[in-house]
Amino acid sequence: IEVIIGAVNNLSPGLKDAKGDLERFSAQATATGAVLTTFAAGAAVSLFAIAKSAANVGDHLRDLSIQSGVAVEDLSTLRVVADQNGTSIDSLAQGLKFLSRNAAEASGGTGAAADAFKRLGINVKDADGNLKPVKQLLFEAADGLKGMSNETERTALQLAIFGRGGIELTEIL
Repeated sequence: IEVIIGAVNNLSPGLKDAKGDLERFSAQATATGAVLTTFAAGAAVSLFAIAKSAANVGDHLRDLSIQSGVAVEDLSTLRVVADQNGTSIDSLAQGLKFLSRNAAEASGGTGAAADAFKRLGINVKDADGNLKPVKQLLFEAADGLKGMSNETERTALQLAIFGRGGIELTEIL
């Protein structure tokens, strides 16, 4: 029995040390878990905000697509160009809406819009006699306007093709 009591007495300080180590490890693990939980929650909130923002942009582009007749994918690309040139996507979409309407009017061959397209050398119809897509007409109008040296005439043509918002599109065109 003395041997057993002696062994237990020799073992007790080691067990007490091990118990203390385990308690410290447990406290550190709990603190680390709290930090990781906080980090994960913050990351989730950030990801949600990014996803919500992307969804809002997508919804806005869809609405502008309906108004302007330009595909959402094309508006997304044009949005980058507009942002780089200090123009809002809303101004661009408004101009595209007028471009679409004025191209339809010009397809009859008469009116101020028809004259404006002709002065820029633009036929609003394709080889099959169909109205060209708005995106194609935008690029053709931009090319035609870039070649103009007379700013007054350029502004008049922008207004005739893109409406009042055409002035805001000057940096893009």
